Amino acid sequence: MSQLQSAPTSGAHRRKRRSDPVAHRGGVRLLNLKNYIPHLLETVSNPLSAGASAAYLARFELGVVDWRVISTLRLSPDLHAARICEVFEGDKAAVSRSLQRLAERGLAVFTQSARDPRRKTWALTEAGEDMHEKLLSVALGREEELVAGVDPDDLEVFLQVLRKMQGNVARMKSESGPSQ
Repeated sequence: MSQLQSAPTSGAHRRKRRSDPVAHRGGVRLLNLKNYIPHLLETVSNPLSAGASAAYLARFELGVVDWRVISTLRLSPDLHAARICEVFEGDKAAVSRSLQRLAERGLAVFTQSARDPRRKTWALTEAGEDMHEKLLSVALGREEELVAGVDPDDLEVFLQVLRKMQGNVARMKSESGPSQ
């Protein structure tokens, strides 16, 4: 099997990138996974989420979606399920199941709209706020492990880059519609 050779793809990539996301093998363009940002983000995000879910399930019998819902409601109480989905780009069905599970455990409550009984506004209970504190401690500990050994200045640059990418994704999504 021949070695992958990095090769410039376009003028835009050559000017903006030092690490090329395209390689060539036998004259065929291929992704260079070492430099392809979506791949790198997924290889960090997917196992990180799976590990978080396992940790939260083992300690609190809650999954990562539950944690995301709880943290969203702690930031902004009295939200509709659709808004919760928007805040962390969550799947509507998963968020709905999570809200139901949190309500059953007494961690969240809803208020029905007088105008539309199908619309519910959600908030954490006192027990939900206590659970938030427990989950937050675990989440922050996991984040600390994730960034161990990263220079603080590099971390700040990385955060700026991620925020810029978030904005770019939002722009791409609005330009191409909901399927992006």
